[in-house]
Amino acid sequence: MPGKLVEELFEALCATRLDGPVFIRDYPIDTSPLTRQHRTKPGVAEKWDLYIGGWSARPRIPSWSIR
Repeated sequence: MPGKLVEELFEALCATRLDGPVFIRDYPIDTSPLTRQHRTKPGVAEKWDLYIGGWSARPRIPSWSIR
């Protein structure tokens, strides 16, 4: 799964370097199978995570994407 590799690289190389509150959005669809695909970007899920000081605060998915 190439999306899993991207997510692991992000966690290892980028997440710990985030300073303040930062929203990371549009995750690879293969790492978020229960979320809806992005409306305009193929292969991407409409999902976002809030990172505060390098730690994920809570993963969120839009309520309209849950059926």
